[in-house]
Amino acid sequence: MIMPSLRNFLTRRSRPDLPWMLPEDEFRRLLERERSRAERNCRSFSVVEMDTSAVAPPLIVRALELLKHRRRLTDDIGWIRQDAIGVLLAETDAAGAASYVQDIVQLLDEAECPLPARVFVHEGESFDNQGSGFDRRRPGETQSAFRRRAQDRRDPPEPPSASTELSPSSAHADGAGGDPGSPQGPSDGESGLIRGEVSRVATTPDGAVGDMGTLFQQPMPWWKRAWDLSWAAILLVGISPVMLVIAILVKATSPGPVIFRQWRAGRGGRPFLFYKFRTMIDGADALKEELRASNEVSGPVFKIKKDPRVTVLGRVLRRTSLDELPQLWNVIKGDMSLVGPRPPTLDEVPKYEGWQRRRLDLTGGITGLWQVSGRNEVSFEEWMRMDIRYSRTRSPWNDLRILFKTIRAVVTGRGAS
Repeated sequence: MIMPSLRNFLTRRSRPDLPWMLPEDEFRRLLERERSRAERNCRSFSVVEMDTSAVAPPLIVRALELLKHRRRLTDDIGWIRQDAIGVLLAETDAAGAASYVQDIVQLLDEAECPLPARVFVHEGESFDNQGSGFDRRRPGETQSAFRRRAQDRRDPPEPPSASTELSPSSAHADGAGGDPGSPQGPSDGESGLIRGEVSRVATTPDGAVGDMGTLFQQPMPWWKRAWDLSWAAILLVGISPVMLVIAILVKATSPGPVIFRQWRAGRGGRPFLFYKFRTMIDGADALKEELRASNEVSGPVFKIKKDPRVTVLGRVLRRTSLDELPQLWNVIKGDMSLVGPRPPTLDEVPKYEGWQRRRLDLTGGITGLWQVSGRNEVSFEEWMRMDIRYSRTRSPWNDLRILFKTIRAVVTGRGAS
């Protein structure tokens, strides 16, 4: 089996690199800059991806000349990946992107060089059903205020050619919000992707769809996956007697399941089953709304330091973080990493602001900057900034430093509840 980097090197000569096209790294930087600009100004942009993997180089050149002829002054064309052309459509919403794709697909078909296409739309404007069209962010208005005002005014028919959000039959909070015995996952037929208001998916004429978050997802580095597998396997074998004792104690001290299972949002918002030892009374989730007014943290998360639903044993497990040990199995499966952003619950993600969704660009972890920086003592916004900061500075040395700090945080119990 040829490694991806070697395969790319061997096939690079078959890809026509025209002088006016952006190389992959530069096109990626442009995408990141456009996303930051769109999140800051609550504006839209779209990206069209055209697959060239099954097309001969002469036909690719012909298609590129047509794209160049069709290009507007504000459009950028480059390689979005080794075998796909990307077209960045600035200031373009779902309707504009759909119109562009219909036009370009027709041109390519007439030139006998069809390319499968997917269009990704970042919706930064909210529809004003009072008749004035799109409601833009006002001068001096914060993004949070804009989103609240937009939500108050929105009577949301789903935009044309936009996908629906994942709606699991129930999205429970974690150990801070409920310990249901059996999770309820996404219903059949749904895409399995979490999508908030900001990122939507437009349908191309051939029916292909894509999620905007997939363009920015960071793959797991080989060194990180190797580190995760080796250490998770060693720890699972070494602490299995401890886990057995904890399981017996959980079962003996309170009725209900030993393992708490819950759907969480992983890389790109894709749901996965998350495991930990149960630390709350059985049926704790039913009491969550009664305690909502006692929430002690900002943002969409729900946490109470002295939560009355937590069992006596549960308080000990939380303070020592021993309730997190079953997540080593999530690491083995590849759903999580030893170090990374804490995977959010499914009901939290749709409430994120655009920039906060960047924490879903990489695989979540058992521990991270938030856990070693005070956990519940840190505001929700700073927590999000820490996760994004980690995504930009990920390295073997940084992971090792966080793991050592985690040991100290567990011993001192700082920020645990």
